[in-house]
Amino acid sequence: MADTAAERLQARRTLLALIRRRQRPGTGSSAVALMQTEATRMRWWDDVDAALGTIPHAVVGAVAANRYMPPRQTADLDIAVRSNDLGTAEAALARAGWTRLGELRLAGGLAGSAWRHLLGNEAVLVGVPDELGRELIAAARPDAGSRLPFAALEHVVMLKLIASRGRDIGDLTSMLGLASEARLQPVRAVVRAHGSPEDAVDLEQLIAQGRLEHAAEGTP
Repeated sequence: MADTAAERLQARRTLLALIRRRQRPGTGSSAVALMQTEATRMRWWDDVDAALGTIPHAVVGAVAANRYMPPRQTADLDIAVRSNDLGTAEAALARAGWTRLGELRLAGGLAGSAWRHLLGNEAVLVGVPDELGRELIAAARPDAGSRLPFAALEHVVMLKLIASRGRDIGDLTSMLGLASEARLQPVRAVVRAHGSPEDAVDLEQLIAQGRLEHAAEGTP
């Protein structure tokens, strides 16, 4: 992962330029059909939710992104908490039998740690600072048939823009290319509020590239 904001921006711009040069309309498969494929839901996710109890939290990362794009396989569960709740959340996981594997190097003021349960399940805690953290937690909603709250599309997008790894860029084009204009309005608002001007510019390019990818299909 790039160490500075400038390096992260340059890495993202390089990936976007590569995609722009290589991309052609169409996905090679039906995104509409893939969206109807239900993402795998693990029962142990509820154990993480129970361990955190009343600490405000929300699912982020690939598990959350799978709600807004054709699901991709992921092994771990990423959970966001407000930065000032990170220590309390870590203590709660430790009491529930999780082992802290170490601190994570994260960008954009985020902090976090990786965890493993004795059964082999893995989770990541991410502390999200300031107003972004408060907004993310407040906007999270449970999935059908579950108490586990999932971050809204706009906050999943913002965190992935902050990270800007290769797989994050792929997730962004998939999510944004399938989103309707109505769903993109809060995404743009959050990126304007919490991102940089470069983030806002790149967001529009990611939307355009995602739409080109799904050009043969309607948006939901």
